[in-house]
Amino acid sequence: MGIGQYKTYIVNGVNILVALFLMLLTMAIIGINLSTNQFNSPDHVVKEYFDQLLTPFEIHRIPFGDREIRYVETGLQNNDAPIFIFIHGAPGSWDAFKKFLADYELRDMARLISVDRLGYGGSGLGHSETDIAIQAEAIATVLNQYDSTQVIVTSHSYGGPISGKLTVEHPDMIDGTIMCAPLNDPDNEPMKWYSLLANTKLSRALMPAFIDMATDEKMSHAESLEAIRHDWKLINSPIVHVHGLEDNIAPSKVNLEFSKNNIPPEYLETIEIDDCNHYVIWDRGAQIKQIIINLHNSIN
Repeated sequence: MGIGQYKTYIVNGVNILVALFLMLLTMAIIGINLSTNQFNSPDHVVKEYFDQLLTPFEIHRIPFGDREIRYVETGLQNNDAPIFIFIHGAPGSWDAFKKFLADYELRDMARLISVDRLGYGGSGLGHSETDIAIQAEAIATVLNQYDSTQVIVTSHSYGGPISGKLTVEHPDMIDGTIMCAPLNDPDNEPMKWYSLLANTKLSRALMPAFIDMATDEKMSHAESLEAIRHDWKLINSPIVHVHGLEDNIAPSKVNLEFSKNNIPPEYLETIEIDDCNHYVIWDRGAQIKQIIINLHNSIN
């Protein structure tokens, strides 16, 4: 084989690899855009989900400054019923916790509320809010609609520090908090290649709004966590930190250590789950449900 022919083979091989990469990238972009309904869960999707399960539900919208907050509610309807409220990660929407809202045992125990965080779903999709304190106040605004005898917050991933800030700022409102796979440590905020790719101009132009919201939060998350670094020591109610030991999105070791070093030990319980990754609220839903029930019973 001559040198010229050898070079031709190399060029053709490279062209094929580039074409395959572009094809896969295009398919990924199309797939992400097609999943918009899944992540934003418009009202008709909410209705279809609960109607299929014969589960009574309500969709609420309330003002928050110049914005609007959407949240979904099931369960007990009496004014003084306990509240189990859920805060999703990034990206996401209320439906990260939809199975909990449909659970018959939890519905008989409390009013169940799952919120679209600011910038997601029905809460101003595309209008990002990277300030953890403001995100926490949005959740407090939802809780202010009720006069409950008990409030337990369950959060996931980026929702973790929001639930912590909410607990600190409203100690008379929150009775207990469960953080599932939280990203709490400002010194160890992981930055994956796909986050950097999502922050490019091309990606911003092609990706749907919920990806932009998650990217905005990711790029500023270390700074936002630094702003609340010293708040954790002010927690004065039970807080359970649940983490899968195989989590490579919110590394378990550093985030568990941060909680142990910064949350008063008399209020902190840590639960480490073997063979479990970042998606603990889905993969170990039954276990998370039992943790909620246990916290509820211990406070009662």
